[in-house]
Order: sequence, then C-alpha cells, then structure tokens
Amino acid sequence: MQIENHPDAIIQALADSITTLSAKYAVTYNDIEQGIIESEQKLATLIGQLTGDKFAISGLQNLIKK
Repeated sequence: MQIENHPDAIIQALADSITTLSAKYAVTYNDIEQGIIESEQKLATLIGQLTGDKFAISGLQNLIKK
C-alpha cells in the first residue's frame, strides 16, 4: 500500500467502525425501557383476569405491586 492511500484506509476503517456501532446500538435504552413498561402493564392486566382462592389472588396482587 502506498503512503498516499493510508489516509483513505484510515478514514474507511473509522467509517466502518461507526457504521458497526450505529447498528449495534440502534435500539436505545429508552426503547428497551418502554418495552419493559408495556410488558409489565400487559402482564398485570392478564394477572388481573385470573381467578383462584384468596391466597392465590393475594399473591398475584403482591406480584403486580412490585
């Protein structure tokens, strides 16, 4: 490789690294947190539809509170 090509190679390697990192972190922490909140709400709704004796229901309600 000639010395004139070194800057181009370095810039290309940097661009490739940035592209890789961009793809790796495409899903943000906020997106993940929002997904967790939505899943917890859906689970609480489903648990609320369950039936059983008062001890089972009490345990399920405590699970929802956490």
